[in-house]
Amino acid sequence: METKFAYCIVAICPVRSEQKDSAEMVTQLLFGEVVVIKEKQNNWIFMQSQQDNYEGWIDEKQIRYITQDEALTWEKEQVITTKNTEIIGPIGKLTVPQGAYISKNSPKHFFIGKHSYTSKYNITQSTILQFSKTYLNTPYLWGGKSNYGIDCSGFSQIVYRSQGTELPRDASQQAQLGNSINRKQVKAGDLAFFINEAGRVIHVGILLSKSKIIHASGRVKIDKLDDTGIWSEELGDYSHKLSVIKRLF
Repeated sequence: METKFAYCIVAICPVRSEQKDSAEMVTQLLFGEVVVIKEKQNNWIFMQSQQDNYEGWIDEKQIRYITQDEALTWEKEQVITTKNTEIIGPIGKLTVPQGAYISKNSPKHFFIGKHSYTSKYNITQSTILQFSKTYLNTPYLWGGKSNYGIDCSGFSQIVYRSQGTELPRDASQQAQLGNSINRKQVKAGDLAFFINEAGRVIHVGILLSKSKIIHASGRVKIDKLDDTGIWSEELGDYSHKLSVIKRLF
């Protein structure tokens, strides 16, 4: 099969474990994300994300095909949005979530391949802590990557992406990166990883300080952190057991 490229044309595209609407959503694509097409079955596409190499099935109606050169051009030009924004393109008006892609060269009028888009978006700079807090109270959603619903590793991935650092999709994969540090060395922006009883990494959060963490658990919230793990005031107990703290940059 000839290698084909495409990009997400809707605000949020679910990526599923199987080629059916009722299958588990394993992640999402946000507007402007580029994918490589691996296989096609009827209207279902098995794809790999160009951003993090994650694979899954998507509905062909939620993408538009572009050439490899067009994909490369768009990837060099794109930057993620730091707030929800309205764009108008080939399928009409869209409100895309923060974390979606827009042109850093010409956000008001840009092309993805031959497809024209307009917006009123103004590019603004945001620190890792400022951007992470814009997700506060976003509901937890398995496989989610937007401020309408997000999971723990989707949260860390999008926040780091806003700073130009690409992370793998899953917490266990993210835990393989960076250098381990102790809690006394912590600085804002470090990642903390948490394990289950079997010792497997199942959760990640972003440290705001030595004793505070922002993470997606039920909703995106700020909790206390100590050497044992995350202390939940709501539960009156520890919700997650600390494994390691990593510094990525």
